[in-house]
Amino acid sequence: MHGFRAAGIRSSILLGTQYVLLMEIKFNRAGPAKMEQALELMKEFYAVEHLKYDETIARKGLEALFAGPQFGYFHFMETEGQVGGYIVVTFGFSLEFHGRDALVDELYVREEFRGRGFGKAALGFAEA
Repeated sequence: MHGFRAAGIRSSILLGTQYVLLMEIKFNRAGPAKMEQALELMKEFYAVEHLKYDETIARKGLEALFAGPQFGYFHFMETEGQVGGYIVVTFGFSLEFHGRDALVDELYVREEFRGRGFGKAALGFAEA
């Protein structure tokens, strides 16, 4: 998951015995050029979750995250030209698992995109 790339996952539901395609969700990796858009989404997420949001602290965190892939990544979740949310995965080290591990640090799906498979697709993307 290094570099700036987009990956797509199709969201579908089971109706009877057939899967029906809902949409394709694209995961676009954010970098410094997308700082303002990332901050806007973080502010929305923190408001929904009633978390304290400090733009200066959030900006410093994103700058560190964007500085090197060894820390993790921030991906926008997009469909049909709209941003439906984002996922942040950060990396650590685990003695138990004998090396690098990953944590879904933040997962936000905008209200109008909920119930359409974004969360499930994001977790599948993070596991890949």
